[in-house]
Amino acid sequence: MYKKGFKYLSLSLFASILLFGCGSGESGSSSSSNLTHSISGIIVDGYIKDAIVCLDKNLNGLCEKTEPKTTSKEDGTFIFLKVKVEANKFYPVISKGGIDTATGETFYGELKNIITSEDITLGKQLSVSPITDLIATTFLESPKKDSSALETTKENISLALNLTKEEIDKDPMQDKKVFAKAQEIQQVKTLIEKSSQKANGSKLTSKQKNSITLALVEQINENSTLDISKVLTNIETNLKISIPTNEKSFIQDQAVELKKHLESINSDNTSTEKLNEIQKSLETKLEKANEIITNAKETDILEKVKLSNNLDKVKDTQAPILSSTNKTFTTTLGSPLNLEIVTAKDNKDKNVKVVQSGNVDFNAVGTYNITYTASDKAGNKSSITHTYVVKELSDTQAPILSSTNKTFTTTLGSPLNLEIVTAKDNKDKNVQVVQSGNIDFNAVGTYNITYTASDKAGNKSSITHTYVVKKIEYKGGIVIPKNIELPKPPIMPNL
Repeated sequence: MYKKGFKYLSLSLFASILLFGCGSGESGSSSSSNLTHSISGIIVDGYIKDAIVCLDKNLNGLCEKTEPKTTSKEDGTFIFLKVKVEANKFYPVISKGGIDTATGETFYGELKNIITSEDITLGKQLSVSPITDLIATTFLESPKKDSSALETTKENISLALNLTKEEIDKDPMQDKKVFAKAQEIQQVKTLIEKSSQKANGSKLTSKQKNSITLALVEQINENSTLDISKVLTNIETNLKISIPTNEKSFIQDQAVELKKHLESINSDNTSTEKLNEIQKSLETKLEKANEIITNAKETDILEKVKLSNNLDKVKDTQAPILSSTNKTFTTTLGSPLNLEIVTAKDNKDKNVKVVQSGNVDFNAVGTYNITYTASDKAGNKSSITHTYVVKELSDTQAPILSSTNKTFTTTLGSPLNLEIVTAKDNKDKNVQVVQSGNIDFNAVGTYNITYTASDKAGNKSSITHTYVVKKIEYKGGIVIPKNIELPKPPIMPNL
């Protein structure tokens, strides 16, 4: 990334040298390099997806139709492709709306930051957060929008917030100290906007919201802390509104409560991995605080929304996610299957063990269950079951009969003995042979006797014996039926 940025920067400088060498007549002017670059970064309150992100090329603090626009992705990242960048210029990045992925709720705010043409050519990743919004808003309102104004603004705000200039540009979700400051600013600003909008009687414009941000910056720079009382007084003057006394007191008390608990994050062993859930918890409390302001009457006594004393101990109610689902597998006797390897991922615990229970006997017909269970440290469990059905080998072979198709011929009155047909099967021991049909040996004709055998699997085999009964043919002489016994000749006496 740095090599690529250095290449572009070198080309830009080389172009500037050529222009100077050719005697451009505009000494000290910011000539366009006409080079295109990508500008990328991340939108953070929690990570904000689906935000409309624009590049404010004319530095008026607005997103105009002709200016480049993009949308933040699921992880809050965004990118502008092939943007023409002029040397020695400042480019505000403005993010509007979107969905906070930590809470799943709509983010109604506007966040900004400033990136320089030099940082763009170097491929710097821009973080846009509540802290950078203070800097960008102040810079855009300054009479001279130059390097000196930007550096002065960064120095003043970093000093007031007890952050370094490097920390100001960090992703708040990756640094507890920066996270605490960013959340304090954004949550207090949201409460003030809610009360101001109620007093105004209509939705605040971008200019009015910027006025609230500037009032916060002015107060931070003056006292190196957030004196909400003075901020509210300045806002009332700037917006020409009157905020009820009980709402002012409520916002001040809530700001103190918020600051106290956010500061505790830096004094304990809270992991940055938990910041998403801490922010979700804070947003839930903020929603309640906003409701109190919305529904408050001037005579009401408003009690602050108490925050948890253990922000780092957000209850984990999410069970581990297993890499597989409930499934059924089928096989036949003696054909074992490899059991699936199931793993688990958890939102909190890095290593979650998956316990397997149950067994399968692939040499015995039956249905077997293998259960996989994963439990995290908070006691959340998830499980799935793999069912294995072991069946007998598929029987597709029909019984074999002891005879075949045959034809027998006889004559009237000459019956034949019917053949005894048996059957053997590859699976069943005793297979019955069913005989159907009949024969009349005393009537000329053709008769069929069918033998059929079926096994338990439904396989069938059959044969047919055909019997042809014909007339007796006379060819002269005496025809003696076979079933008539002739008398024996008499025995002659011996002479």
